[in-house]
Amino acid sequence: MIKKYTYKGNLDLYFETGMEQQVPILCDLRGYYKSPSFNNETKKWDGPQEEFRKITWCVWIRGEEYLKVFDKDNNLVWEGLITKDREKIKELKYALSFIPKEIELEKWLLWCTTKYLAEVSTNTPVTAEKKEEEVPHEF
Repeated sequence: MIKKYTYKGNLDLYFETGMEQQVPILCDLRGYYKSPSFNNETKKWDGPQEEFRKITWCVWIRGEEYLKVFDKDNNLVWEGLITKDREKIKELKYALSFIPKEIELEKWLLWCTTKYLAEVSTNTPVTAEKKEEEVPHEF
């Protein structure tokens, strides 16, 4: 199955206040930037530089993506099409929005929590690359 868009970046789990589940994502390497952190002593954003990710450069992993995962030495450790394992998600009481059938849960969580380098091929572009549709105006 040929996928239209390919992104290379780090696997991660995304979560913010109010979300019921953690969402596996891949943040394309183009989506990282460095910025000063918040300094509690001065109450300003003048703390040490930290690396942040722009959510607009993230692929939200939902299934049907083609995934390649690389170890810390950039060796390919897994490759294939991933699909949603609804039974594993149910067993974990829906703590994660996506768990692949094709990968052991322990490996998947390790890859997502230690920012393994990966490549995802998908048919959905990241928000940063979406172009606004030109809608003709009729008068």
